Amino acid sequence: MHMGDIIDGHWDPEIPLDKRLELSMRDLEVTAGLFDRLHADRVFVVGNHCLQVPRERLMERLGMESCRQSRALCPGWRMVVLDSTALSHPLMEPFRTHDTEATGGEWREWWDANEGAPNRAPYNSGIGREQLAWLRAELARAEQARERVLVAIHHPVAPGQSRGGHRAWDGDEVAAALLGSPAFALLLCGHDHLGGYRLEGGRHFVTLEGALEAPEGGECCGVLELYPDRAVLTGRGTMQSREMALDPWL
Repeated sequence: MHMGDIIDGHWDPEIPLDKRLELSMRDLEVTAGLFDRLHADRVFVVGNHCLQVPRERLMERLGMESCRQSRALCPGWRMVVLDSTALSHPLMEPFRTHDTEATGGEWREWWDANEGAPNRAPYNSGIGREQLAWLRAELARAEQARERVLVAIHHPVAPGQSRGGHRAWDGDEVAAALLGSPAFALLLCGHDHLGGYRLEGGRHFVTLEGALEAPEGGECCGVLELYPDRAVLTGRGTMQSREMALDPWL
């Protein structure tokens, strides 16, 4: 699983947009080529830097059918991947026509209503109302099946799991939806390279450390093991290891 920002992207406004696209696509080919060498199932989470190439071309190159998904992961567990760039600032997604997409002007509605908020920054974004309704439906589905839910998303959502200036725009709403479901157990995200962690109501919100901050030649990755009563993250290099106990189903 890659937690987003598979490229940095080329941002210099002095460079023509078509040239920036050429350079960013070249970078994507390098990083995607590394994942092509893996003979394993792969999951990609979309990050804000990823969208310095058109979303459709990113998805095609990484073999993504959608930027969000829900599927059974292993017995007793469901994985839900959220797209926390569904609402995005034009600076972060220059190839998108923001006010004519399915989300309409929802990004601008949030932006105008939240002046002064610590997470009101172009490098943050949100999942939007439609995806939030989809998330609630997937949580209800997991409850019916008595599955625990692992959520993967690029931006942190819960207060305290990262620096406040790095949370998703609608992180409060996402966290509330998750904590409102007994199926939710664990969230993994990226974005804030320093990492972070919050335990709330027996549920775990983990911000994974960024590989970009690892020493040259070092590692920053981990293996996650899921059990009926716990989740164990074994970090390598600069990624912190965690053993996270899970409350029993009521």
